[in-house]
Amino acid sequence: MTYSVSFARSMVVAVAAFYGMLFTHSPAPFFGAVRQALAASATSTPRRGGVLVRTQWAPPRSLDYCRDANAFGVEAMIAIYEGLVSFDYKPGEDFRRELKVVPYLAERWEQPDENTYIFHLRKGVKWHDGKSLTADDVVFSLNHIRDQKNACVKRGNLAGVKSIEKVDAMTVKLTTDGPMAPLLESLAQRETAIFPKHVYDTGQLFKGVSGTVGTGPMRLKSFDRNEKIVYMAFEDYWKGRPHLDGIVAYFVPEPQSRVAGFVVRRSDILTVSDKAQYEAAVTQSRSAAGEGFPTTHGYAMYMRVDRPPFNDVRVRRAIHLALNRQDMVKALAFGLGKINPPGVSAVSAWAMPEEELLKLPGYRLPKDKDMADAKRLLKEAGYGDGLAFSIQAVSVWDNPRIAEVTARQLKEAGITVRLDFIEAGQYFANQSKGDFQAQLNGMSSDSIDASLHQYYYSKGGGNAAHIADTELDRLIELQRRTLDREKRYKVLRQIQEYLLDKMYVVPTIELGFYWITHPYVHNLANSRSTTVMLYRAADIWLDDRTPKRTLP
Repeated sequence: MTYSVSFARSMVVAVAAFYGMLFTHSPAPFFGAVRQALAASATSTPRRGGVLVRTQWAPPRSLDYCRDANAFGVEAMIAIYEGLVSFDYKPGEDFRRELKVVPYLAERWEQPDENTYIFHLRKGVKWHDGKSLTADDVVFSLNHIRDQKNACVKRGNLAGVKSIEKVDAMTVKLTTDGPMAPLLESLAQRETAIFPKHVYDTGQLFKGVSGTVGTGPMRLKSFDRNEKIVYMAFEDYWKGRPHLDGIVAYFVPEPQSRVAGFVVRRSDILTVSDKAQYEAAVTQSRSAAGEGFPTTHGYAMYMRVDRPPFNDVRVRRAIHLALNRQDMVKALAFGLGKINPPGVSAVSAWAMPEEELLKLPGYRLPKDKDMADAKRLLKEAGYGDGLAFSIQAVSVWDNPRIAEVTARQLKEAGITVRLDFIEAGQYFANQSKGDFQAQLNGMSSDSIDASLHQYYYSKGGGNAAHIADTELDRLIELQRRTLDREKRYKVLRQIQEYLLDKMYVVPTIELGFYWITHPYVHNLANSRSTTVMLYRAADIWLDDRTPKRTLP
């Protein structure tokens, strides 16, 4: 990957200066009035103008926000596309606690019966090319997402939807094939976006800048996957003109360069998972506001369970038993991380309680019995002399660190792992084609239903493990149909226990992450993510302390 000469030079200078300062300033633990500072910034008087600069680990594989709506794609497109409804993202609050759904492109909805939803679209919403949002766009978009031939990674969000119909120009009726407890949460997922039908009709949707047309507060100005993506404010945004003039996101995979760039104010927002980097950045930017939080981005190893050796459940169970997740949390997550249950984020209210989880094989301490059982299972499966396979992981982010610890722990059980660190675009291409033995990546979501349908459901768009289990499908469908919360929890608990037995996907941990902003950045809602998701980009504003910049 290459970068602009000016940006690369500035990062070299910044890194040198930054690490020079580290030898004269010892990083002190710092969590100053974090939430209060972030929330208080939202009450100041907004100022119009300015360019926000952020960094992103890697570029999206393409501009196709249906097929390539993975983490990097969502991070790049979140300010361009919007959905019918949204989670209630607010500065200083953790939206994951309630997952409250609020109106967005639909100004209201009603539910005349348990299988029918009527959405009334917001009047006056414009596409970036000036045309008006209509029911035709909504019907087209949701059908496009759920059509298997389009290979949309989050089509599972709409599993159980029977039909989507236009009632009139501004009204859409959505009918499910039975009760659907998480429907509104599924529609609020950032990947369940609305696209312009008229652009699709020209054959240009998702093709270049001209085909990237949304209703969001930012328009795409330019995209160079070797350097940066540039956005400009959408003047006719339905909420009113955004405060910012635009946003620039540079693709910078090296953590040291990202930290150093933040310290010298080449960028305005920083996310890191390394506590030392966080403390160092805050020490050198004393007025910056930061906080640490556990993410819902649980890392897991998924394997081609339709092929040897992973089609043998004994092999999968042995891998699970050999991992020491407590050591992973200590080594990788600095006290902020969580041990991942199967199929759900550890911070979810639906997750198996940690005190129960830590008593189970594979999760318990000490590891002596688990390690002995792992070796026994491998011998029974025909791998008494050892097992060898490869794990692919994205070469940026925290994937390499987690993969290296995983490989080291598995070696103690007689399992030799070859690690293949590859560029993100190639990684996701291999995932789509099934061209791997095992991969390591994030495997959980803010919504448990979205996670189960994407990764574990046989017809899910992200079923990279090639799971085909009719009983698991039945349970996933049952939890979706169960409206009573207590009864649904019991079904979800049953699913987690089932996944513990089958071990189609081997969960590891959820990393803690640190989010830091300079004091001149206001009204920024923390996405509680490993990436910088600007959920409410129209509301962000910069005060007059911001470095003077123009859009490239």
